[in-house]
Amino acid sequence: MVEVIKKGVFTTLQTLPVSGWRSYGVSPRGPMDIVAHTMVNRLLGNDQQASVMEMHFPAAKLHFTVPCQFALGGGDFGAVLNEQPIPLWKIQGALPGDLLRFTGIKKGFRVYLGVQGGFDVPLSRYGNYCVNDNEIIRVGSLLQALPSRVAVADIEAVYAPSHTIACMAGPEYHWLTDAGRALLETTHFSVSPSGNRMGLPLQSAAMQRTHNGELLSGAVAMGTVQLLPNGQCMVLMADHNTTGGYPRIASVLASELPKLAQLQPSQPFGSKMLSPTAATEQYLRFVQQLNIQPWQ
Repeated sequence: MVEVIKKGVFTTLQTLPVSGWRSYGVSPRGPMDIVAHTMVNRLLGNDQQASVMEMHFPAAKLHFTVPCQFALGGGDFGAVLNEQPIPLWKIQGALPGDLLRFTGIKKGFRVYLGVQGGFDVPLSRYGNYCVNDNEIIRVGSLLQALPSRVAVADIEAVYAPSHTIACMAGPEYHWLTDAGRALLETTHFSVSPSGNRMGLPLQSAAMQRTHNGELLSGAVAMGTVQLLPNGQCMVLMADHNTTGGYPRIASVLASELPKLAQLQPSQPFGSKMLSPTAATEQYLRFVQQLNIQPWQ
């Protein structure tokens, strides 16, 4: 079991997105950084649906009460086990009495903690499981660990420094003026500090659209880029609504969402528009490199 001494800022337990409920208005939810979640479980030999702890900074302070194998992925928050630094993407062993804490953000914005066997808690498809101070979380059992088939270098390549996020045009891309389309591809964006698991507001010069007519609500997904009435963009994320009425001017490629989820507020980036063919080719290279099944 793992005892939560301090919960940190919005620490939750996440499994992979739930499918089959969008028609009822239920968001698939899941981790903000699905690669970190998947690869931590892969390293530990867990089932891909095993629960993983998603943390922001200040992150949780945890006390292990049983022998445990664990791994960290995603952002680097300067993790120390009994005050000894530990790296990302490597299995670690903890003994009863060991203390895990995080000293400060070195890179990224979210860190993921997986334990061998996963966290054994009942998760609801309707909301997030928020971790609390002084909570004791059970660790599941693992009959036989499955070996990892992905090199750490391939995982780290996903998070290689990049100044652009690849997108493709959305259904209402044509609503942008010529100047608005040019701005979408040339301006620098940054994530607003008000961003959350539902969506990341982007800060940039305002974009203009050709007309201000009403739009019936249409289907949206994680990565949908909506144009708000003030000319700013919003990227929908893990806890997104299932429909929306703002123009969908673009969509962030699924392979780029982990990078977006790890951007710190005010960190600048540009967008790179790809054709549907180029976007498909990039996504296929991504899933083949990491040896993963395409997500929904």
